[in-house]
Amino acid sequence: MTPHAFAIGDVHGHLDKLINVLQSHRLLDFSLRWAGGNSRLWFLGDFFDRGPSGVGVIELIMRLQHEARQEGGFVGALLGNHEPLILGARKFRRQKTSFGMSFRAEWLHNGGRLSDLEALNEDHLNWLLALPAMALEGDYLLIHADSQFYFDYGNTILEVNNHIHEILIGDNDHEWDELLAQFSRRREFLHSEEGEHRVDDFLRAFGGKRVVHGHTPIPYLRGVPADEVCEAYFYAGGRVINIDGGLIYREGNGFVFPLRPLNTDLEVGNLEAHSVTVSVDIPLSPPLLEEMIQEIFVETHVEAYVEILKPIPLEVIPLEINTLEPSIAEGLESKIVTKSKRKRKSNSKKME
Repeated sequence: MTPHAFAIGDVHGHLDKLINVLQSHRLLDFSLRWAGGNSRLWFLGDFFDRGPSGVGVIELIMRLQHEARQEGGFVGALLGNHEPLILGARKFRRQKTSFGMSFRAEWLHNGGRLSDLEALNEDHLNWLLALPAMALEGDYLLIHADSQFYFDYGNTILEVNNHIHEILIGDNDHEWDELLAQFSRRREFLHSEEGEHRVDDFLRAFGGKRVVHGHTPIPYLRGVPADEVCEAYFYAGGRVINIDGGLIYREGNGFVFPLRPLNTDLEVGNLEAHSVTVSVDIPLSPPLLEEMIQEIFVETHVEAYVEILKPIPLEVIPLEINTLEPSIAEGLESKIVTKSKRKRKSNSKKME
């Protein structure tokens, strides 16, 4: 049986919230030990700053890596932009960056906590310096930042990870400064057709079928209260998935995102597909409608083709959904209608 795989976005020093969300998904028991068995869990970076206990967060992750390995599981962690920030503050202190501030001042400006800087020891530093910037987990390309800046450091995952590692173990403050500037980029997959092309290039180069990232909080991106965010945000035709649940906000609780294997049979045409026509009573543009349906496919471990049968604008939009099994096609109808009603209600509230 294939192990379950999960990912969690930016933690930013909020150890208590992290413990709660891991326990709620039965990946951590009440004695704070690994409870995920042979599951695989990825953290997408930004363990430090803004919250009270960045060092506490990485100590928990380091211990879970060891405990998961003993159970046949796996815990991985990526480098976020706040890791080079605190490492740069420790290494270069009052040397100036291109922003005109010292490395230390830039880190403090971005929510740095002196208690974390003072608590860093050699074990923490060695662990942080070894973190990869990118990883591939099944069908999912895992990164921290929703940006193409990774191309500036290589054209394969190995090249990017090695290049950034060499910078972090080196003493070239200009390369560090440039890395911090590049890592601050965001929202580069978001904008309609241009974003779609960038996703194509990104997946073609680095592999995977979906990009999963953190870095840009979903509450900020969607303009909604943090306590309303309890699931991932899908965009770029469902091929990019933001899992930064907004733990940096007081009301944010975060979530764990399941990295379910994607069904490839429809793409390669191995099996005969079945179809059902669904009428959706919601005024959404075709891209938003398809994005909503892609969310359902990922949540329900299903992939399908979506075809809008009549041109927009229409308030009742007929869709043809093609899947491998008749029962799946029929079951999707109720999920699509339910979710569309929820979105319509949400849109109505925003307009009031």
